[in-house]
Amino acid sequence: MRFGAVGGEGGQSFSDSCEDVAEVHVRAGYVIDAIQLVCRTSNGALLAKPVRGGAGGSERIFELQPGESITAVSGSALNSGTPFVFSLQFQTNQRLSPVYGNEGPTKGQLLFRFDLPAGSRFGGLFGEAARYLSSLGVLASLPPGTPARAATWRLGPVGGNAGGNFADRCDEVAEVHVREGYYIDAIQLVCRGPNGTAVARPARGGAGGTEQTFHLQPGERIIAVSGSALGPNLPFVFSVQFRTNLRSSPVYGNHGPTRGQRRFQYDIPTGTRLGGLFGQASQYLSSLGVVISR
Repeated sequence: MRFGAVGGEGGQSFSDSCEDVAEVHVRAGYVIDAIQLVCRTSNGALLAKPVRGGAGGSERIFELQPGESITAVSGSALNSGTPFVFSLQFQTNQRLSPVYGNEGPTKGQLLFRFDLPAGSRFGGLFGEAARYLSSLGVLASLPPGTPARAATWRLGPVGGNAGGNFADRCDEVAEVHVREGYYIDAIQLVCRGPNGTAVARPARGGAGGTEQTFHLQPGERIIAVSGSALGPNLPFVFSVQFRTNLRSSPVYGNHGPTRGQRRFQYDIPTGTRLGGLFGQASQYLSSLGVVISR
């Protein structure tokens, strides 16, 4: 399975398999200059993969102990005219690495997080790199003999921390209702049941803004959810947009003088499907993430 890649376009494509990571070498400063995996072989020897990127920045090394494994990779990417990965952080089954990069006055605007599904394992990294790391994605694999079964996992959420938690499953989306204005006031999924009937999930948020409805045709499915979140003392989702296998929705929200400062994008990996939405909401939509089903 592949998650991503997130970032810009530029340089050479790469794909480095590494099922047992011993070290991650990161060269970083204003952006991520380079990344390199050092793998632990079955006999305990170390095998270094190629350095992906340039020689700038300062080198940092994140060492993993035997039995420690990467469970999530997060960071930020992209800024106007700067198509790079700006920052990275690794989560293992035991701890968090430092945050690498984002040391300059310009920060990455697109937040991303790749959580490995339960039962899978980290399998390596892929993306594009030249003088800097342009884009990055994660490889994941199922251990040999793992039975094929339904599984779900989450990406996100992005936004603030206010209101009640929600999690709405929806294996086939028929409509997305969005109340929007300066921010995203509310969001609601309408699911298509097995006999074609519409099943509405609760509206998550308040009654402000203008209601918009994005209709999906039978066979049309959402493959990406993007938008922006957070402003000065404004812990909300400011805008949201949906991309399907056929088209893109309008951009909802961001109609006020203050715009969302943190861009985000959740890409649904090939071979999986959108399984719902989760986050927090009160008078407005505070945070938003996606549920993915296999």
